[in-house]
Amino acid sequence: MKFAIAASAVLLNLFVPTSPANADIIQIDDSTDILTVSLTHDRPLQEGTISDLIFSGTETVSFTYTLAPGERWLASLMLFRRMLDPVTHTVSDVFRIETFENTRTALIEFASAPDTLDLTGFTRLPGITENGDWQTLFQAGGIDPWKLQARSSILEPPSLALVVISLLGVGALRRRGSLTRPVGTPVGNSTVSLWEPALRYVDA
Repeated sequence: MKFAIAASAVLLNLFVPTSPANADIIQIDDSTDILTVSLTHDRPLQEGTISDLIFSGTETVSFTYTLAPGERWLASLMLFRRMLDPVTHTVSDVFRIETFENTRTALIEFASAPDTLDLTGFTRLPGITENGDWQTLFQAGGIDPWKLQARSSILEPPSLALVVISLLGVGALRRRGSLTRPVGTPVGNSTVSLWEPALRYVDA
């Protein structure tokens, strides 16, 4: 864990910028049925690029990110971060990045099926609980850093209204006593199985 925290600190100052500002932002959107990757920046004449974009089915994407001309990575690192489901707290998505010292290149991969990514040799950064909004997974640089962000869909827990409606439905069924049959009473041409002594059945 100490190494992971140290790696995070290194990543914050992992490249040498050519000017005080570098606002490349890579966004991976997993909130719909189709994965998308986009790159935005505030310096149109000096920007990074994305290439070698490969989608494997609907759950995995990999690509190469290249820093703007004149910038370079200060270290070779292999890092990954898990995104956790807010309800079950299980791993929902995994992101990994590999940088190469004195080059402009970084390899980035995302998978919403975590077991499909080989994380051998990668250092784990602290996990992030998904909230359905854009969340920063990695960043590098200084005052205006380069960022890698992701957004994933989350399943909302059942609302109180749905619970109330369900309870009202159960109450309505119980009031239909005239439509219930005792256990073993023939229904059509068959007889209901005897599973529990007090079990009663309702006509469809």
